Amino acid sequence: MSALSPRAVWTALASGGTTGITTDDLIVRLDGPARRRIDRLELTLLLAVAASTGLLSPKGRPARWILTDDGAAYAAHLYTRPLVDAEVWSALADLDTTGAPDRFPGPGLAGRVGCPVRTMALWCRRQVLAGSLTRSPDGWELTEQGRRLVAAVAGVPA
Repeated sequence: MSALSPRAVWTALASGGTTGITTDDLIVRLDGPARRRIDRLELTLLLAVAASTGLLSPKGRPARWILTDDGAAYAAHLYTRPLVDAEVWSALADLDTTGAPDRFPGPGLAGRVGCPVRTMALWCRRQVLAGSLTRSPDGWELTEQGRRLVAAVAGVPA
């Protein structure tokens, strides 16, 4: 099971708009093409805590999770805050990169992390300067240093 990224969860919740999003639809959005097998219990607990603190309002059966005004402000804060390296390396560890294991598109990674594409592009450029990534024809590619960082976050040997 993959760890849930709060930024990705709140970005997906915000995508539900005024009609909200069911837990099942939220899992599909978070799971994406990699089929990471989202931990339903962890997600349910996160949603229950968010509802109990007034950030979410469950409506109907099955429950559709709707952001309150405070929840929308929190989601916007998470979406726009600066990236933390560990959250991006963790998202890279979860990407399904069958066929080209070291290559990934920037927009796809931005969607996985739950941040603007421009923010992800700036992060990737900083990683090029740090020696962890290089440009590839279809986006970005991990260097040996980048593979070690992904492996460290994933808890596997490089």
